[in-house]
Amino acid sequence: MLWRPLLLIGLIYVAIFGSISALVYWDANRRGLDSPAKWAGFVFLSGGMGLLLFIADTDSEGRYEDDEADPFSLPGSTPTDRREENRDSNDE
Repeated sequence: MLWRPLLLIGLIYVAIFGSISALVYWDANRRGLDSPAKWAGFVFLSGGMGLLLFIADTDSEGRYEDDEADPFSLPGSTPTDRREENRDSNDE
């Protein structure tokens, strides 16, 4: 009778992480990542750690790849080109 609790735990794991893996596949495909099936399989096999790694990796994927970092402006504000404004005559 030991197999019944193990079967129940296995079915719960498959239900939870199978659903999460399907969402990871959908999100990775929507974001245009190279291999959404590999991400979904990794999340399914590794559980919560895979989900955390997926979130960390996709968060670091550049939403703002074209924008250069501007040390003189706050996040969310429009960057200004201070190099042109504060140029001395000696810089030319």
